[in-house]
Amino acid sequence: PLALLLNISPKNLEKILYFAPDRRREQLYEVKKFDDSSENNKMFFENGVITETEFKIHKIYSPNFNAELLYRVRQIKIFPHKVGDIINNKELSELQEVFGSLFFAVEPYLPLEFKQQGSGYDLDREGFEIDETDKEEREQEKNQSTVEKVSETGETAENSEEEKEVYYRIIEIDGLISESKLSPLIEKEPGLAKKTTMAKRTVEESCYVVINPRNTNHKVGDTILESENRLHTYYDPEFKAGIGAEAIKAILKDINLDSLNMELREELKRSSGQKAKKVIRRLQIIDAFRKSNGKPEWMILDVLPVIPPDLRPMVQLEGGRFATSDLNDLYRRVINRNNRLKRLLELGAPGIIVKNEKRMLQEAVDALIDNGRRGHAVLGAGNRPLKSLSDLLQGKKGRFRQNLLGKRVDYSGRSVIVVGPKLRLYECGIPKKMALELFKPFVMHNLVKRELAHNIKTAKKLVEQESLEVWNILQEIVEDHPVLLNRAPTLHRLGIQVFKPILVEGNAIQLHPLACPAFNADFDG
Repeated sequence: PLALLLNISPKNLEKILYFAPDRRREQLYEVKKFDDSSENNKMFFENGVITETEFKIHKIYSPNFNAELLYRVRQIKIFPHKVGDIINNKELSELQEVFGSLFFAVEPYLPLEFKQQGSGYDLDREGFEIDETDKEEREQEKNQSTVEKVSETGETAENSEEEKEVYYRIIEIDGLISESKLSPLIEKEPGLAKKTTMAKRTVEESCYVVINPRNTNHKVGDTILESENRLHTYYDPEFKAGIGAEAIKAILKDINLDSLNMELREELKRSSGQKAKKVIRRLQIIDAFRKSNGKPEWMILDVLPVIPPDLRPMVQLEGGRFATSDLNDLYRRVINRNNRLKRLLELGAPGIIVKNEKRMLQEAVDALIDNGRRGHAVLGAGNRPLKSLSDLLQGKKGRFRQNLLGKRVDYSGRSVIVVGPKLRLYECGIPKKMALELFKPFVMHNLVKRELAHNIKTAKKLVEQESLEVWNILQEIVEDHPVLLNRAPTLHRLGIQVFKPILVEGNAIQLHPLACPAFNADFDG
């Protein structure tokens, strides 16, 4: 009902409530022009790469924003180097001019001759220590070469430092290239087009629901990724999207049932097939809320009711141990997680930790209401699933059928049937103890009437003691009082029939074989 009312798929609703990630496969773009190059905006794209969804959002709010499609070249033989090659800054610039900065990745390469940090030893190109004599000779050679260079060129040593080359090591060749860089390469090598595909990335982020779409293309209830929410909020602070039960409740509070009812009825006139069926189901839910004067936000619990202790007892066993109801364990999980979440919020914990704790709290409440409905059931001692509130209520042994509708009826009995070959068709054999329970009021009345007991209380004690007078009176009573015999399920009127009781020994009811077809009974136990 909640998913239908909000017009959200149950799968997406579950992702929102449980802070679960959504996964998408999106085309990649390389940013070429961006109005604002501040540090705040650079966080929106890593290495100048954005997804198709992010590109569309930037384009809506910033018309001058520009980005190019990215492609991935599977055949990288067109690249003149391999991983591990050393290049200088001039070669790096030339490669980036042809292939772009995303095709390959480099890291600074340290020169071979350097001073080891943290020690007083100089190392040569091979990494061996240089002694003092060699060190002086090297200094003299260096000074002499510097003097010669200055005399020839007229430049100082400081200017010569600027001419030193910087080296880089190629650490990765990813094959990402923009459309503008790819076109000249394809002209030179036409077969390259067949070995090129659009660059895509699998995006996996938390799933948010739109609460206030503002001027965007989204509607209330649309699901977006966390990065989309971050972008929309940056460009338009009044845009609002959320995650978890709080976001769903915020949407439910803003629902106007009357206006939504009119909109759906208009939509129903234009719809047909499956779409019309879905609109009708939504209308049924809305009409039910309107008739009952209920509010949609009441479907989200803010306060969790705790059932009385008598329904979740704790019994003391021998040795000081306690046997407790499963509900107590499930309630304890909810309380512990709720207190921990409160503490994390007070401490100002990071958002990812708070989200995880909210998810765990939601799962604890789910386990309390219906354990095992989502994912693995919470297990107790001996790997036994704990019984939740639903287990307490549902089924034949539940609170309704067992305790409320299935109450025991006074002066009645229940037992299995066996063959009574000596019985007549209208007779049934009733065990003596069962017959005594059936006719207890008659027996007690006769005991007082015959002055065998002074009052009903004394007569009740005599019945419980099963004295000889009681059995004699019972034998007389059954002669004039027939009994009703019922076999479930009572599908027609012959499921309940009248028989004359005959007192028999044992604990089973005896029945004539020819009386079985009407009851659809048998003697298989």
